[in-house]
Amino acid sequence: MVRITPTDGGSRIDVRSVSRLGQGDLGKNAARIRAYLQRLKQ
Repeated sequence: MVRITPTDGGSRIDVRSVSRLGQGDLGKNAARIRAYLQRLKQ
């Protein structure tokens, strides 16, 4: 999920990735978020 909220200085971006199976993901969700944020910076 990505949520963009306006702020006084621009925008705030909140990103969340959750395992659909309810079990641990061995860091996969965190890696997806880092990759997504890296693409936003380009």
